[in-house]
Amino acid sequence: MFAAPGLNTSMSPQFTPEQIIERIAARTGLQPGFLTSARRAATPYTVDVTGLTVTNLQQRFSWEMQGRVHWCKDPINCPGGFEVQALHQNGLEVGRTFRFATLSDGTHFKMRFPTVL
Repeated sequence: MFAAPGLNTSMSPQFTPEQIIERIAARTGLQPGFLTSARRAATPYTVDVTGLTVTNLQQRFSWEMQGRVHWCKDPINCPGGFEVQALHQNGLEVGRTFRFATLSDGTHFKMRFPTVL
């Protein structure tokens, strides 16, 4: 059997669910965890996007969500910061709420993207 020197043949480390969520959040630019009072207070201007759910959009969800998040992550578009949270009605997820630090960021978002899908 041939073995290359310095080849790492050990198994990948096991991650906890919390670590996996943190890694996904870091890659997408979203903050993990529940929206705290401080984070809510820092982003008081909201835009509801009805229909932005996996159930409604299926395979298109990722594309639609990523487009919005990438736009928000651009410091030219949202210099004050943003948050995203699930939008529920009667216990069902019906979309996403995008929260913004400034009214102008929320207004530009609303002009750029449809709010009903």
